[in-house]
Amino acid sequence: MRPIIGFVACLAATASLAGCKGKAVREDAAAPEDAAAPVVSVEAVAAAVRPMRSLVLLEGRFVAPEGAEARLAPMAAGRLLRVLVREGDAVRAGQLLAVVDTRVQIAQAAQAGLTARAAATEDAAALRTAELQLETARAERDGALSQAKSDLEIARADLAKLKAGARPQEIAQAESALRQARIGRDQASKELRRARSLNEQGFVSGRDRDAAQQAYDLAEEAVKTAEVALDLVRAGARGEDLRVAEERAHAAERACSFAEITGAKRVAQAEQALRAARSGALGVAAKRQEAAAADAQVGYGEVRAPIAGKVVKRLLGPGDQADPATPVLVIQSAASGIDFVGSAPPAQAVEIRIGQASEVTADGLPGRVEAMVASIGQADAETGLIAVRLHCPSPGPSLRAGVYGSAQVIARLAPAALAIPRACVVDRDGAKTVYVREGDTAKARPVRLGSDDGGYVAVETGLKPGDQVIKLGQYELSDGAKVKVVGR
Repeated sequence: MRPIIGFVACLAATASLAGCKGKAVREDAAAPEDAAAPVVSVEAVAAAVRPMRSLVLLEGRFVAPEGAEARLAPMAAGRLLRVLVREGDAVRAGQLLAVVDTRVQIAQAAQAGLTARAAATEDAAALRTAELQLETARAERDGALSQAKSDLEIARADLAKLKAGARPQEIAQAESALRQARIGRDQASKELRRARSLNEQGFVSGRDRDAAQQAYDLAEEAVKTAEVALDLVRAGARGEDLRVAEERAHAAERACSFAEITGAKRVAQAEQALRAARSGALGVAAKRQEAAAADAQVGYGEVRAPIAGKVVKRLLGPGDQADPATPVLVIQSAASGIDFVGSAPPAQAVEIRIGQASEVTADGLPGRVEAMVASIGQADAETGLIAVRLHCPSPGPSLRAGVYGSAQVIARLAPAALAIPRACVVDRDGAKTVYVREGDTAKARPVRLGSDDGGYVAVETGLKPGDQVIKLGQYELSDGAKVKVVGR
């Protein structure tokens, strides 16, 4: 009613001013034309600092919480022997609910176990044999190679000794032996002359003379032997001896290479045999896994409750054929709460974080319910929207799964933001504009707006605290219009 009253008052004021203007014209034709400009009655509010929330709006519907409902079917196909619960029964997590006949699976598991044990026995023997063969091949390789290397070192040492010739010490030793031999020969020569002289004088027998002669001959032979030895030492090794030593060293090198190559081949063959044996072990492991899977199939005949809750549907009974694709029971969790799943554009979804506080409302139901962001999905390939799941821990009895509604996610909270009522904002030439009262004049100011919360909108630029912003009558204004405040 206030805009209508203001509009009527404006018309009356305009008519009154027009009458006054006509009278004034008649009285004074020189009066200025803008003196008759109408005065618009308005209401104004002060731009003030207040807490503001940045909200992301979601549209969607209420659903059961994730994991709150379970459709239970056996993991192994078979005929139902027993169904131990009825609709409405409360169940606990892990409770046995139904049993499927698994006698076929039991027989298959026993056969698979026997096959696995037999394969393991055969493979263990083959593996041990291959390991022993590898150890033997390595030992033979190392022994032959070690012996070949030792022979090679000896041959190389002999060759090096021959090539190096006599050492100074050996020459000195041969020269010393020659000197000793010559000294011995000189001594024997003196003894021989003495024995001959004494024999001629008759003082010694001919036997003593002959003994002295024999000693001299031996000493002379020792001198010749020492001279030959010294000559040999000084001359060094003969060419044929060097060639023989070199050939012996080459043969040792070839023997070493042959031992290394032969040993490596034998070891490689043994390693290949061991790998083949180990691949057999992999086959045994596969058979054991098959046996374990067969044993598991026996356990798959039991249907147990994954969560605590209540049986809401019993779809099959004893004697019915069950399989993994055919549920036997449906249970719902006893946990309280309900979820809300809504969609948001990517530009807004980037502001949403898990754990943020939210408020949800249901279509046709009064009031708001507190919620919290539980998860954020991926963008839908067709719509491009991002699914956001909220959890309401205390929804009350009126909220049920399947009801449509909306939600407000509190993305940010600004404790001190400059804000005005959203009604103050008008569109002028595609720009957001407000009118600020300065005395009795309205001034148009373009503004940049921020978050919208509870009928108020944050103003980022264009106003300062305390500015009198026109809230009622702003659609009748233009920049510089005369105004009169009639209410606050």
